[in-house]
Amino acid sequence: MRNARSLSLGVAMAAGLVIAQSGSADAQVTENPSSAHRPHQPCQPGEYLGKTAKRKGQTRINLSGVYSKRNSNPKSESTLSFAETTTKSTTTTFSGSIGASGKERAKAIKLIEGQFKIDVSKATLKNRTLTNTMVVRPKYYGRTSLQSIKTKFYVYQKISRGDCSTSYVYIGSVNAITSAYHFAECQDKSNACRPY
Repeated sequence: MRNARSLSLGVAMAAGLVIAQSGSADAQVTENPSSAHRPHQPCQPGEYLGKTAKRKGQTRINLSGVYSKRNSNPKSESTLSFAETTTKSTTTTFSGSIGASGKERAKAIKLIEGQFKIDVSKATLKNRTLTNTMVVRPKYYGRTSLQSIKTKFYVYQKISRGDCSTSYVYIGSVNAITSAYHFAECQDKSNACRPY
């Protein structure tokens, strides 16, 4: 009888050890960071969380007139060369508090380049000549012009709220040159298409 009681007690102790170990493992997996084991850390309202930018569309600026050549070959394509000269210049512009200083402008450009993985040019030059080549179809006109592509960005300051959400405060805009010298092209038989 004594041996039976000892055996039962040993089984119970072993089972208890298994349960305790299982419970310990479960506690490590399901530990909740917001439980009583860790102090509660509320969000700090009004804390600056850095800046962000949002893209708002593109415009094309014509830097030259339209250059045109005809492929007179009736059967095959030809590669035509165009020497194009800019007749105007353009710049990356700023508005709002971004335009207050050169330092703030540099920060805005750096933000946009890093966030969107692009290069921003500060300006294009007048009286600059660049060469474009086009493969033009038989008996078609090749038409081309130099353009600058500008992209509009709105810049915001991110600020935390007490409920851990984020508010966005507008601080200015950047009309950035994202393609300084772009060759716009088109082809037609009437020499009237608009290069794009």
